[in-house]
Amino acid sequence: MIKIVVTGAECSGKTTLASNLAKHYNAGLAPEYARTYLSELDRPYEKSDLKNIAIGQLQSEQELSHNEILICDTSLLVLTVWSEVKYGSIHPWLTVLYEDARPDLYILPDWNIPYEADPLREHPEDRMELHNIYVNKLNEQSSPWMSVIGTPEERLKQAVKRIDFLILEASQ
Repeated sequence: MIKIVVTGAECSGKTTLASNLAKHYNAGLAPEYARTYLSELDRPYEKSDLKNIAIGQLQSEQELSHNEILICDTSLLVLTVWSEVKYGSIHPWLTVLYEDARPDLYILPDWNIPYEADPLREHPEDRMELHNIYVNKLNEQSSPWMSVIGTPEERLKQAVKRIDFLILEASQ
């Protein structure tokens, strides 16, 4: 299985790109479990909720692991950034899970698109800063990654070119 993760700052087009990639490749699509979890929570979330979100995200990915290609609309990288930014630290269990759940490719959409308000989004003014945190985190880890810019169609075209190369490599 080839696992692709679309990651990055809130409201950067991750879900659109992940959905477009899943359609293009007729691939499994693991949604952002945090959205489901937080939408069903009847209280403000706490740091302890991150563990439940991480487990739910990994279970969602596991359920789709039979696919040749799995597109993930987020990953535990998002939770590590979220934990660090919101709570000032990353719990060791999250670091271990993140290290073990590496994809074949991370795709980082540029943050500079119009912001769309959403009750689950918290940092509309900090998207560039958050994007830079993702760049730094991606540079520190071992999985390959790429940036995509432009319209949704341009982003899809850039990502497909790189994923097609991964598929070709895997078939040889």
